Amino acid sequence: MTSPRATEGRARDVLGLALIAGALGVLGWACRGAPLGVPVADDYLFLARARFQHPLEWFDSMGAAWYWRPLSRQLYYSALSSTMLAHPAAVAVLHFALLAALALVLYRLGRRVGPPELAAAFATFPVLAEPARALVTWPSGAQHLAAMLAVALAVDGALARRPWRAALALLLGLLAHEIAALGIVVVAAIALATRDARARRNGMLAALVPAALWLAGRALAARHGMRLPPGGDALHFAWGRVPETWVRAFVAQLDLEPWNGRVRIAALAAYAALVVLAVARLAGAPPARARWRRAAPAAWGGLAAFVVGAVPFAGLLPDWNGWHVALPGIGLGLAFAVLLGSAWPALALGVVALRVALLVALPGAQPVTGTVPRTTSLLSFERVTRLQRVVGSTRAALTERFATLPRGASVGYWSIPLLSEVGFAESRALAVWYADSTLRWRTFGAAQGLDRPFAAVVGYNLPSPAPAVVIQPAALEAARAARDAWNAGRWDRADSLLAAAVAAQRPQAFTFEAAMWRNRARIAAARGDTALALERLARSRALDPGTTGP
Repeated sequence: MTSPRATEGRARDVLGLALIAGALGVLGWACRGAPLGVPVADDYLFLARARFQHPLEWFDSMGAAWYWRPLSRQLYYSALSSTMLAHPAAVAVLHFALLAALALVLYRLGRRVGPPELAAAFATFPVLAEPARALVTWPSGAQHLAAMLAVALAVDGALARRPWRAALALLLGLLAHEIAALGIVVVAAIALATRDARARRNGMLAALVPAALWLAGRALAARHGMRLPPGGDALHFAWGRVPETWVRAFVAQLDLEPWNGRVRIAALAAYAALVVLAVARLAGAPPARARWRRAAPAAWGGLAAFVVGAVPFAGLLPDWNGWHVALPGIGLGLAFAVLLGSAWPALALGVVALRVALLVALPGAQPVTGTVPRTTSLLSFERVTRLQRVVGSTRAALTERFATLPRGASVGYWSIPLLSEVGFAESRALAVWYADSTLRWRTFGAAQGLDRPFAAVVGYNLPSPAPAVVIQPAALEAARAARDAWNAGRWDRADSLLAAAVAAQRPQAFTFEAAMWRNRARIAAARGDTALALERLARSRALDPGTTGP
């Protein structure tokens, strides 16, 4: 017969698992409006290799400048390349599934330490971390997510004294991302803390064998062109920036990075209040102190993992992304959960509620504007979704208008939102879309572009959630003829051709049409018709606020 305590424990476990599901729902809400799974930037380095390199080289950086990650690059992009282009949202669903699996493993680990409330606070920590928004919506996030899940499985295997399971998971994590090297330290520490000599030996083998295989693979990859970023060696490492890295990592993992001013201060005060309440409870309640004594090694171990795991990212500064420290952040989550949950289980749920509030209050994906979102992370959720909107709408506009393009053709962009060129990975996005590595993506080049043999030209309407629009060949031809008439002094003809260019452009292309109206304003000014010139200039400014005087 089941005891009342066991029944109560199972009921609380159900509540804990429900909290995990709810946290995933909150993360989904925080990602609302995002073009889920649309590939951009580095994704096209990997997709281009998967599409054009045969046979695929498994010991290089897969088209990127740095690192060797064959599981999350070569294998992942080869397996999902078609799906990523045809059904990008399926990639985001996979990423949510990886994060859900991670949360379940963390819950299992948390239950080794304390009650369901503690385990739920620990399990939801990476789910409710704001940087997770970029990881689940951007295909490249698979590199971090796969490594995080693999390390969690390795730790679970090590604690269960299943060394081969731990070793296999750790090896997979190392092949997904070098951040999994933190797992080597954790699995080794678990082994050293084991009193049984045989278990200690097997545990050390579970840490060292995958490490040796990974290092051998990296040595081979180095002979195939894999490189590490400059300053990666201990002699030139940016040791002086380690404290800054800890602060950045702490801010990002507590969901404070998107907030400034009063909101950040209030959130920090709420975190501090929870900690103060926990310390007071530990000081005054003997049962709480007993729980803390049992769980303290896990808390200190988690904090140590956070501190140590964040250090390597000092070498990347000032290049910073909050999701860099997603794996070490799990250690910070463990420390918080153990401290609060040991003092009083309800306090652990308090930190979950605080993090939910911070995520829910964030805006979803925004339309593309002419300015780049001001964020601490260079590739924050806001910036990634901006790139996804630009690149995704470009693909949709081009492929709808041009099913194929001539080999060796160039596609020009009349205008492009600031700092969004990186999303196309030079010409690789275009090459992948049309399965043709000879295609080139180039700037239109103002008036000189009218004489260049572009197979297609794209403009961007701002603000818009889908800004790309194809500039019609007939409109470009009329603009070219208007330029020639202008140069020949035939102003009436030039004016009528500019009007024809505007009429031929459907749908509207704001910056293109603004240029036509600006030139018509110049013609009116040259004729001495100031009122008409100002009227036309106003129309140009309405389409493109950056328009200046004629």
